[in-house]
Amino acid sequence: MIVLRIEVRGHRADVRWPGAEAVVGAGETAAIQRDDAGWAPREAVLVHVGDHVLCVRADGSGQQVLRIGDSVRIGDATLTLAGLAAEAEGPREVPPAAPRDPAPVALLVASPPDLDDLDVATLRASDREARPPAPAATPPPPPAPSRRLATQSFDEELAEMLRRSPWWLLSAAVHALLIALLSILAPATQPPPRDPVHGLLTASTEHLDPLESGGPEDQLPLDAPPDEPRAPELDDPAPAPDELPLPDDLPSTERDPSLPMEAEDLLPPTVIEPTLGPMGAVTKLRIAEKNVVTKKPPATDLDAVNHDMERAREVNQHAAAHVRAAIAAGAGPLGRVLKGLRTKDILVVKGSFDKMEITLEELGLPFTLKAPYDLPGYPLEQHKLLFWNCGESVLRPHEHERVVRAVREFVLAGGYLFTTDWALSNLVIPAFPGHLRTKGRIHPLPELIVDIVPAEGLESHRLLEGVFEARTTPRWWLEQASFDVEVLRKDVVEVLAEAPTLARRPEGRGTAIAVTFPAGRGRVLHVVGHYYQQKGNVAGAIGAQRLPLNFVRMRLDPATTDPR
Repeated sequence: MIVLRIEVRGHRADVRWPGAEAVVGAGETAAIQRDDAGWAPREAVLVHVGDHVLCVRADGSGQQVLRIGDSVRIGDATLTLAGLAAEAEGPREVPPAAPRDPAPVALLVASPPDLDDLDVATLRASDREARPPAPAATPPPPPAPSRRLATQSFDEELAEMLRRSPWWLLSAAVHALLIALLSILAPATQPPPRDPVHGLLTASTEHLDPLESGGPEDQLPLDAPPDEPRAPELDDPAPAPDELPLPDDLPSTERDPSLPMEAEDLLPPTVIEPTLGPMGAVTKLRIAEKNVVTKKPPATDLDAVNHDMERAREVNQHAAAHVRAAIAAGAGPLGRVLKGLRTKDILVVKGSFDKMEITLEELGLPFTLKAPYDLPGYPLEQHKLLFWNCGESVLRPHEHERVVRAVREFVLAGGYLFTTDWALSNLVIPAFPGHLRTKGRIHPLPELIVDIVPAEGLESHRLLEGVFEARTTPRWWLEQASFDVEVLRKDVVEVLAEAPTLARRPEGRGTAIAVTFPAGRGRVLHVVGHYYQQKGNVAGAIGAQRLPLNFVRMRLDPATTDPR
């Protein structure tokens, strides 16, 4: 039996493998699997030989002898040999286990795979030659009853302990009596009647190709020539925000009249435990949901603040309708550029938290959609703009470095990169070091709704055209655990928009909300917060949507020169 202690980024777990050999990896055939350790399907083989374990690397880089207490680094995980035991013997020595981290640990144990390709028999033969001759064989002692519990599940151990306890019969009788009383006293409930269904029922499934957006693929004749997706016509004015239909099934947001005004703000938040990941501590803050009950503001009021995340789609729809109407009414170069936009012009990379693709769909713009794990080896040069959503770094370290280099080459060659929130730390800073930095990994911001103003002297900047509506105050939503921005290269980086409240206590951070800088022949635009604004007001959502559209115009309009 091999007893291991596995530590991945501060999270520890103990595992016992009853066999003499075990394959470590992320594949289905591995005996010891960890999806979060950055392992290949077959990383190494552990072989129990005498009083030590031989760790043989699957890539042929060598082998290492592990005795009790020794550690070896495999991928992102540290494996420590905590103990050894023969099949009929107890463990030799097991150091006291360190306190386990309460975070969930993904650990799977499978049956031992075939190990003939690593020549384990040769390793065993060399070990037998080094041993002194063994004494005459004696019958092995009978296995201890407690050893059987090591291979039992938690439910089996609990059931056996209850059977040994003297009071389990009494406990079972009391529970049976309570269940009988509840079944007798509980009122009978009838299932709600179903509405009758008349006619034929049909169903359809969405197209599974992740390359294109916009819902299911239309069924076209096989001999029909492909049509190039284009942006909608902007000559016809879009409907006014107050004319848009509202869904009938919106959740009620009326406040409870029995609670005082201050009591609603003291309701405890609902926290969803995150899965184990590279940024688990900060992710736990990011996915906390505040139970805030607010009064529903009128949809046509651009300044009314929305605190209900369930109404995010409605607010963004009204903001998109306002942006489309303003672009159509202006009949300027932005409308001409968006009218000729093609699907391959913009590549959107999915994220964990921001949803740029939803906003682009509300604006009626075509784009290509990819997941981060599709990018290693993907030709970015076929696109002109790259929209990177806020999210965790889900790639393995070597794949992440490869993608960062590809994005840097894409921008230096003339591509435009638009990023939000956590992409600052995961992509912008490693791709373009020395321009920006953040304290967000150590001290992330709390959830805020802040007033946005243009940077001093940049009110007429071409990227801010239409971002700040007249006689309105844009309120920008920053999700909990957002990353602040601190400018290092002030001679190169332009701060476009600011939130003065970020400089005050208790935050005491830099005020930059939207920044841009050139790199080679391309340009980078980064904003704190999300493109898909889930709270705030309609004026803030209008500004968040219009800023990247001006960025698209700067890249695609031949008459527009990039200011350097």
